[in-house]
Amino acid sequence: MEQPPLPELLEGLLDDEQLGQVFADLEAGAQVESILAKGSELERSRRETPSLAEALRLLRSGEALGVQIRYQLGDRFWCDTLLREASGVRIVRMDVTA
Repeated sequence: MEQPPLPELLEGLLDDEQLGQVFADLEAGAQVESILAKGSELERSRRETPSLAEALRLLRSGEALGVQIRYQLGDRFWCDTLLREASGVRIVRMDVTA
């Protein structure tokens, strides 16, 4: 039985300016479907759904260890996972259109 192809996956490390640009791009052109924020190692996710601006603030302040954003841009659907690291924020972007 043939397995379906794996989704396209992009990964990188963002500095603060690049992180801000990712959120500005999402604000300007994406239709955001959902945002989840992970608050601490013991907390699965925050109960409330943050806005893009709040998710960015949570990442920058360290209140969130990670944020996952699902959105549509044009005719494609994407899932961005942003994880705080000592040297910046790691982004893992996956095309989930299929």
